[in-house]
Amino acid sequence: MHRFFHAAVALSATALLSASVSAQTIGCELGGAGGIFPTAGTGGGGTYPTTLPPSAGIFPLTVVTVPGGATVVTEVKLHGLAHTYINDLQMVLTDPVGGMHNLLYRPAGSCDFTGGDYSIVPTCGLQWAATCTTTAAPGAYDQYAPGWASGTLGIDNQTLDTIPAQTGSWTLTIYDWAAIDVGTLTSWDLCFGTPVPTGTPGAAPSLTTPVDAGSVLGPTVTLTWAAVSCATSYEVEVDAVVYPTASTTYGFASTLGAHTWRARGIGASGTGPWSAPFTFTDIGVGPTPCTGQELTTLFAQNNGGAVGGQVFFDVNIVNPAGINVAQLETNTGLTVGTPFSMNIYTKAGTFVGSETNLGAWTLTATGSGVSAGSNLPSLLEFPDALIPAGVYGVALVMVGAAHQYTGTGALPPPTVFSNADLTITGGAALNVPWTGTPFTPRMWNGRIRYNCSLPPSPFCFGDGTLVDHTTPCPCTNNGTAGNGCANSANPSGANLATSGATVTDNVVLLGSGMPATVSCIYLQGTGNDDIAFGDGVRCTGGTLLRLRTKANVGGASSFPDSVETVTLSQRGGVTVGSGAVRNYQTYYRNSAALFCPPETFNVTNGMQVTW
Repeated sequence: MHRFFHAAVALSATALLSASVSAQTIGCELGGAGGIFPTAGTGGGGTYPTTLPPSAGIFPLTVVTVPGGATVVTEVKLHGLAHTYINDLQMVLTDPVGGMHNLLYRPAGSCDFTGGDYSIVPTCGLQWAATCTTTAAPGAYDQYAPGWASGTLGIDNQTLDTIPAQTGSWTLTIYDWAAIDVGTLTSWDLCFGTPVPTGTPGAAPSLTTPVDAGSVLGPTVTLTWAAVSCATSYEVEVDAVVYPTASTTYGFASTLGAHTWRARGIGASGTGPWSAPFTFTDIGVGPTPCTGQELTTLFAQNNGGAVGGQVFFDVNIVNPAGINVAQLETNTGLTVGTPFSMNIYTKAGTFVGSETNLGAWTLTATGSGVSAGSNLPSLLEFPDALIPAGVYGVALVMVGAAHQYTGTGALPPPTVFSNADLTITGGAALNVPWTGTPFTPRMWNGRIRYNCSLPPSPFCFGDGTLVDHTTPCPCTNNGTAGNGCANSANPSGANLATSGATVTDNVVLLGSGMPATVSCIYLQGTGNDDIAFGDGVRCTGGTLLRLRTKANVGGASSFPDSVETVTLSQRGGVTVGSGAVRNYQTYYRNSAALFCPPETFNVTNGMQVTW
């Protein structure tokens, strides 16, 4: 026996889909029995435009009462709809007076109906994808029959909300135009109401990225969703705060931790329903490559291993000083933003012959990183490991991820990659660490980054923040953020910055913001200090070395400059790669009688360089 749910009842029974996603539905006739389709065979046998396929699924539903105020059909709900290849199907609604109306005619692609709950609405629902290959997500979709000439074989393309609401026997017929499979329908409902106003989205967007319950890298997280018909803009709600956007993408300024979000379409005449919520966890800013030397194999996988698998290669370090390995980058097909780990094993001599002998290996380091996606470098951080000159076997064991590598039996990979410091020679792989017969040749996709140094960092600001020292500017002559104390020519204060990198031994000290033509002295110190120094504050201490005196032009100068024949490290007596820390400041003449008397000089902020 069928039951009719009026609007007030329907709205309290959303689990039964008794109310439309469209605000124009007043009530639905529930419980039309479903079944299999086709009822015999596996489909096919029709010829467009002359013959419909035989053995269609025919599912009747008797409407006893039309709800008050309802004038048209607003929605057909399909519960438990399952069929592979949506392109096989045609669905036709027959009204009590015999009119036959297309609901759906062979949408493009090879998607499957999953056994979930779907519905057909006249407009402003989800749009059928131009192509698809996986599944059609449950939801409310627009009527679709562009490939069917209206009136062919007595079936028209009349929109649902122009079909009159009426009592009597209605029929849902499902045709299968292609052989091989059989579909099922648990039940169906027929809904009545008033015509849909133009421009009101009837369906909620399908959220796409980030995937539900996924991990992402901040600080900006890009949220995306599928377009819905009749939406001219959208709203996205994150953690109960609503943000407007003109497109199906929104860049959310995220913070660490878990977040909940959803989206809805905005039309010319109204607002659509909210999507079901997704969550994501912001795990922070991803690791960044250090400044150093590197050697890359390749990022062009045509093969891959199992989750938790292992790759092997040899490394021959020819630099007599060895190398200090700081980071690895590797290739994994994990979803972008997914954390993973790696255990790094080494042994003296080649890996060959020791692939299944764990006892021959030493766990040198354990690293962690975040996936950048297939064929892109996913960076792993771990404690630096000093490897002396010589030949070593290397074994990399993934944790929570799978290696993507290059090489198959038919397509062997390149196996030798070198620079002036080392040579990498591949390689083999195992799906289970230390177990089984190695796959060979296989070439690890990755990059070794070594002999890294920290970038120079500013300190000792005369801007009043006192974040790393306690001495204030001597006469409250604070400069602006990041500079030294103010001087008579520049209330913002003078600045010391750097260019270049320690690894290439081309660091240059750059002074600016000083009086236009005065002399200045570039100063190096081996330690820290915290004292008033003329009209400024000096934090450079320990053993002090005057590097050079320079004449400013336009309040600026540099050391080394184009006339120098030594590098900063050479003049300062430090060795590149030693890890020695040196502090630098520049002090300069500033003898304005009325500015901060009685002193006659000032100093920039500091720069700290780790060599």
